[in-house]
Amino acid sequence: MCLLAMAVLSLTGCQSVAPFSESDEPSTEEAPRAKEMPARPFYVQVGSTESRTDAEQTWQQVVAWWEATEAPPEPLHRYTEAPVRVVWQAPLYRVRVGPMVSRDEADAVRDVLRSRFESAFIARGTP
Repeated sequence: MCLLAMAVLSLTGCQSVAPFSESDEPSTEEAPRAKEMPARPFYVQVGSTESRTDAEQTWQQVVAWWEATEAPPEPLHRYTEAPVRVVWQAPLYRVRVGPMVSRDEADAVRDVLRSRFESAFIARGTP
């Protein structure tokens, strides 16, 4: 997906979903139950600013980090693209990575992100 389209998706809070392949046959084995996303999931906030331009630059830095990392933290393995979004909550744009199901997952991601984004912290939000 082109960078501009990813930026629009992230800035609007939309997420893309991979299409279902009709050639996939349903499994007869019961899959392990995935953890359900809570009503207010966890995010790692890596930046906040009044400037949309600054927020977009931070977003690009997180995407670059994602693309450069060989193995993202375990809780982010389920994502094929950088799970980063820009959220507007007056008066600030907030740049967040996630969502994550639990505080423990968010702690693990925050610990890794702090090597690049020193002020990263855990925030709650809407999916």
